[in-house]
Amino acid sequence: MELGTLRLLRRALSAALALIGIALLMLKLQAPGGPGSGLPLALLLALTFAALVVVWRKELAANEAAFAERERAQLAMLRLQVELSKKKRDPSADVAPKT
Repeated sequence: MELGTLRLLRRALSAALALIGIALLMLKLQAPGGPGSGLPLALLLALTFAALVVVWRKELAANEAAFAERERAQLAMLRLQVELSKKKRDPSADVAPKT
């Protein structure tokens, strides 16, 4: 998945997690007597939290990969500028790019 999609999915899961937490709290405050009355919501809360962690880790990895790609592009641009500067300074020198 691309970074924008992961970011949107993380935000949606965060909102869902907050709403489920509020619903669970409201259920427990209104009907504290029934055993297992909030069990489905508690399970949904745990599953949503697990999904949020997975999506967050994927987003973090995608963000780091994008950052590394930008760094590589900047380094390549800097190398080109240095070689161009060398050629302008000494036009008779044969400067070959290092690999």
